[in-house]
Amino acid sequence: MTFRSSLQRLAVLALATALLGLAFAALLSAGAADAAVRGVSSGCARCSNLAGYTFESPEADYGPSQFTETSTFVVPRLRCGSADRAVLASFGGYVGKAGRPQAAALFIGCDGGKAHYWPQLTANGSIENYRTKTAHPGDKIVLRLAFSRKSSSVSVTDQTHKFKVTRAGGAGGSLYEWIGDEPWARSPYHLERVPDFGTLTYSNTKVHGHALGSSASSSTLARNDLGTPRGTLQVKTGPLSSDGKAFSTYFKHH
Repeated sequence: MTFRSSLQRLAVLALATALLGLAFAALLSAGAADAAVRGVSSGCARCSNLAGYTFESPEADYGPSQFTETSTFVVPRLRCGSADRAVLASFGGYVGKAGRPQAAALFIGCDGGKAHYWPQLTANGSIENYRTKTAHPGDKIVLRLAFSRKSSSVSVTDQTHKFKVTRAGGAGGSLYEWIGDEPWARSPYHLERVPDFGTLTYSNTKVHGHALGSSASSSTLARNDLGTPRGTLQVKTGPLSSDGKAFSTYFKHH
């Protein structure tokens, strides 16, 4: 097995199927302020490609001239066995009228019994792994997306070990988006289990400058859990925090 090529197949699979496989359902209720958490619909209870939140941006291609989206998390410490397993902590969307995938992510995985953490950026549907940029458990990571009518970019910043990687993308806003944990695939039709990462908390998550749970950030918002193709729960997604900016995902499947 080639771990690098398997990882790239995963990213292609996860990004290509996110729009088709996840439910971007309408919110049950709406709030006007960032501090008030909106109603969140139940998305996919055993999704094969995401534990986290999917949402539909009201800005799309017709939004402001420039806007950004960010989320912060602390790198978890993996409990690795002999099996190769991985997950991507990912913030992404489909950019422009062509709907090309764009995402900022951190690879969190076990290979040969050892834990590995590195950035992965997707721009215009093209995937790039930065394996020489090594993050460590306890590092503070910021995922960032930026959009405008003329250009876009994605970046991963390690605020602890002081590195940043950035890629430029195409023009336009993003309509369908996601934030959360994506699985790793040995092949496009064989999703592996995720590693035991314990808990991963996404915090200070903002969309167009507003809290993820604000009505100003999205027109729909759905919570999804990650399962195997046979329906076994792997990662559980928790509710949004009271300010609408944070949520946690929990490893479940041993």
